[in-house]
Amino acid sequence: MDLHSAMTVKQLVFMIALCSIGSGCRIGRNFIRTTIVEPIQFASNLDDKLEQHRFRRLARASFESARAVARADTDDYHHEPFSADERCGFIDGYADYLEAGGTGQPPPLPPRKYWKAAYQTSHGQRAVEDWFRGYEYGASMAEASGFRQLVTVPLSDAIAWNTEPYFHHKQPEEKQDAEPVDDDLTEVVEVHHSADTESPVLARLPPDIYEPEQSRF
Repeated sequence: MDLHSAMTVKQLVFMIALCSIGSGCRIGRNFIRTTIVEPIQFASNLDDKLEQHRFRRLARASFESARAVARADTDDYHHEPFSADERCGFIDGYADYLEAGGTGQPPPLPPRKYWKAAYQTSHGQRAVEDWFRGYEYGASMAEASGFRQLVTVPLSDAIAWNTEPYFHHKQPEEKQDAEPVDDDLTEVVEVHHSADTESPVLARLPPDIYEPEQSRF
């Protein structure tokens, strides 16, 4: 950074500080609030990473519970009740539902790793089906857990009861009846061209009210 750029940055910082001190200037205060205070209070990028890590940890714990229940139901502790792809789908579905909610249905496409040529076989197709089945099962378990209601920010009653835009509640204005118009004054405008002049003569009124003036020439 050259000397001129350094002076420009210093002048900008000085102007922002000066505006924040002034009683009538809010630019500096708004700048400090949006760039320093609010990111300290809630760092969205960091919070998103911590949230995703927590959701996947809950998903893995829920999968282990479902795995134990499935083994107990079949009384088979020597074979895995779920495939590796079902486990991946379960964790993805569970974590996605906690993060975004929704209907719990799997997305139209599986993850990109299933797009490879190695999965273009009968075994690969079964792996994709296992992932979809695991995703749906994991999302249903997340919905039944009730954790989704705990990770969303509550709304006040003033907002929660009504989410429609304001103009949807405006009553339509009643149309006023048009005043009656005399039928004699609603005749079609006819344009008559005079033989002597090029300017047209408009006949807008009934003959008994308007009589065209005789040409003097």
